[in-house]
Amino acid sequence: MNTSLQVNPHLQAVLPRATEDMSETAGPVLRADMKPEDLVVSLGNGYIQSTARLVVTQEIAQVLISLTQQEQRIEAEALFKKRMDRILALGDDNPMPQAFQDELLIEVRKCLNALR
Repeated sequence: MNTSLQVNPHLQAVLPRATEDMSETAGPVLRADMKPEDLVVSLGNGYIQSTARLVVTQEIAQVLISLTQQEQRIEAEALFKKRMDRILALGDDNPMPQAFQDELLIEVRKCLNALR
């Protein structure tokens, strides 16, 4: 049985464009000469953009998972764990704030549960 991840050719064409488009509005615009009220608005807009991106990312992930066969989910779970271990290891040299690490682990568990 071949357990390699099979990617729909249409998705291969769409996903790179989607991720390229996402980098265009990467976050708030901050300048040294900003007035405090402009800074608050810019940071608020960045929060709104990040939250919207998170919601959309969660929904597309659920759609893609639902279209994935169980064998592929098992391989995806292993790959996801490997990538998350690499990210968590970054905190070995420069510890992450505990609140961030806690939230990150909660999200990792949610994703792993979705793959099962």
